[in-house]
Amino acid sequence: MVRNPRISTQWMKAALVVGVALAGCGKGGGAAGGGGAAGGGDDINMLPADSDVVIGMNLAQIVKSPLWTSMVQPLMMKGEGGKKMQDFKDKCGFDPMSSLTSIVAGFKIGADGKASGIVVIHGLDKTKSLACLDKQKAELEKDGSKFTKNGDIVSIVDDKGEGGYLTWVNDTTTVMSMGDAPSEAALKTATAGKSGLSTSASFTGIYSKLNKGDSIWGLANGASPAIAKAFAPVGAKPKAVYGSLNITDGLTMDIRLKLDSADQASSLAGLIKGQADQAKMFVDKLDVSNDKDELKVNVAMSAQKIDSLKGMMGGMLGGQ
Repeated sequence: MVRNPRISTQWMKAALVVGVALAGCGKGGGAAGGGGAAGGGDDINMLPADSDVVIGMNLAQIVKSPLWTSMVQPLMMKGEGGKKMQDFKDKCGFDPMSSLTSIVAGFKIGADGKASGIVVIHGLDKTKSLACLDKQKAELEKDGSKFTKNGDIVSIVDDKGEGGYLTWVNDTTTVMSMGDAPSEAALKTATAGKSGLSTSASFTGIYSKLNKGDSIWGLANGASPAIAKAFAPVGAKPKAVYGSLNITDGLTMDIRLKLDSADQASSLAGLIKGQADQAKMFVDKLDVSNDKDELKVNVAMSAQKIDSLKGMMGGMLGGQ
């Protein structure tokens, strides 16, 4: 199993301060300063050309969905999470979740699971966010991290060099260099917007197929050691993995794997179909097929199915 890209605790705190909920990523904002789906041309131009994983999230759409308001939001506001969110609002004077519109991120992941990359965030007011960071300086430095501000560039870095740098390219578009090897140089390269993913023909070919109007979309380079390791147990060696997840009152998912040949795609489709019966009780729809060298998996889950699965998981975890 591939480890999640390891982002330092220090930078996760910084991300929280500027309103980024790492798991609840992305509201549709599109190009810098624009509206629409997450992932406009300007955003893509700022992501590293050698990114192994690219993700876009339409947060404005997600937080308005019935599934979010009925299931996710109540959980977020419970316990320590709710206290931190209220503390943020009290100190900084705004609600980050109602401010964010979209997030697009591109990360390079090593074989050890360590990751660094660029994140573009739409919706955070520059003046309010900078003032908020100033108020949180003492909290951010409690564990020895160093908080600095040089003009519009802010950094939060620990003694191992992990953390991140951020700046604004306009009043509501934030760009971060973050992870295990962030740098001010990487941030400046990103904001220049001249050597990003749009220069990669292999990326743009797949990017054009993505439904960027869905709640969450993404693609991964199969040549990355981390991605290859993830698919090794099923004997697949995808050239690329891409797709999207849409959140309404339920979930729909469209996942594609681009493989070496049509035979490989057909073989993997057969393998998954052989296990599909085990999943039918959890989903309303599960279609598996292949189109030449691409494996296609389409899944749909109603709110009732999700609630049932949540209940089963809660039972297995002792009701937690």
